[in-house]
Amino acid sequence: MEVVHIRKLGKYGIKVKKNMEENYKARFQELVINEIATKKLLEREDEIINKKHKLEKELMLKYPKPITNEFLVIAKYNQMIEVMIEELLQEEIEEII
Repeated sequence: MEVVHIRKLGKYGIKVKKNMEENYKARFQELVINEIATKKLLEREDEIINKKHKLEKELMLKYPKPITNEFLVIAKYNQMIEVMIEELLQEEIEEII
C-alpha cells in the first residue's frame, strides 16, 4: 500500500498523474507497485510550480503590465500571461517521471 502523504496533489500533480495513466501505463503501475507514485508526483508538481514562477517573472519582464487602473485591461493582461504560462508548461506536464 502506498504511503499516505500529508499534502495532496494539486492542479499540476493531477495533470501529470492523468498523463502518466493515459500515456505511460506501465511506468505509472511500476511507481504504484513500488509505493512511490505520490512522492514522485509531488516532486514533479513542485518542479512545475517552480518553473511556473520563473516563467511568470520572465514573461512579465518581456510584456510589462499596462499602467492603468482599468480592471478589464488588467484582467486581460493577467489572463494573457496565464495562458502563455500554461502553454509553456504543457511540455513539462507531458514529460514522463
